[in-house]
Amino acid sequence: MKKAWIIFFLSLILLSVLILYARSVAPTPKNIAELSASDIGDFVRVSGRISRVSQKENLLFMSICKLKCINIVLFSDFPKLRKGQIVSASGVVQQYSGKLEIVVSKETDIEVYSK
Repeated sequence: MKKAWIIFFLSLILLSVLILYARSVAPTPKNIAELSASDIGDFVRVSGRISRVSQKENLLFMSICKLKCINIVLFSDFPKLRKGQIVSASGVVQQYSGKLEIVVSKETDIEVYSK
């Protein structure tokens, strides 16, 4: 009987760890207008229309807007993007020069809905 309780207790602990891990891996959908300093460090997903795209060496910078705009920074390979496309981006909210931005870690975290 004691072994059953130990196994049950360990199973609950493992299940709790798995739930916490799953929450940390999936981005939280957010509206750009709702992002604030309290979101810094969070893994989020935002959607909007590209208003600006520029490239500098191995960096891609873009702004996406939906009522409000936010800068998106991508440090790795990136898809071909252009102004006017509707996209979603998943990344970590950071603050740079007093403004919020989203840092995307890989190309697959950018989804293009319109070409």
